[in-house]
Amino acid sequence: MFCTKCGAQLNDNAKFCPKCGNPMGEPQAAGAQTYTQYQQAAPEQKTPVTGSEWISEFQSAMTEVFQDPDPKEAEYPRIYPQVIQHEYQELGGWLKFFAVVPYVLAIIGAITTLLSILPAMGIMSTVNEVAQKAGYGSSTFSMVMSVLFGVAEVIFMVYCAQRHKNLIENHDSRFFRFVEVAAIIFIVVAIVGGLLGGNLGQLVEDIVGMALAYFLYGLYLSRSVRVRTYFGSNAYLKRSFFFHKENGPAPIV
Repeated sequence: MFCTKCGAQLNDNAKFCPKCGNPMGEPQAAGAQTYTQYQQAAPEQKTPVTGSEWISEFQSAMTEVFQDPDPKEAEYPRIYPQVIQHEYQELGGWLKFFAVVPYVLAIIGAITTLLSILPAMGIMSTVNEVAQKAGYGSSTFSMVMSVLFGVAEVIFMVYCAQRHKNLIENHDSRFFRFVEVAAIIFIVVAIVGGLLGGNLGQLVEDIVGMALAYFLYGLYLSRSVRVRTYFGSNAYLKRSFFFHKENGPAPIV
């Protein structure tokens, strides 16, 4: 038998769920809810069809993932284990890797980027020298715009990595939807930067790299028993733009 609220596997005579406290009522022998039935009953995102629906969905997602507390907390409650019954109920393995490493890399990338644009601030060279090194000739305006663009990108990158890490640590099912929203924003920024800089080759490389990283991350999340057990439900998949049809594996506990 499985809990109708969080999907945890229970004994057939369980009166309540030891994970989320949901009362189970009378034991259900023949008519007990299966895990597949529980998954099918979970809320699921509707796939947008038209361009206007995609824009509306993205605007809604922006509000959903950046706003605290979660505006859909009642629909997708966070599930914390009352008692740790298995190591997968704690943050670890590849899930911890994906939570921590991007944040560390973002910090390193921010430091590297800031060091690279210090000359543009007049600390290590003149404006024209920096512009020439950046491939903008002697165009001060282009150079300044490039610097501002780079600083904004660094700040947003660090913020996204930090928030992604915090959402995972807090058992917040919005973490994957947040990654999707951030990836779309980064792709738009990459397109604008590529068109302004005229480096279409780098633009294509950036977009393909982000798309591949997203696909592999989504594939891991939709197949990982650790992730499913840690979050207590498959809400992180149901809230996804592109993986909402995935049910994910059954949890260990």
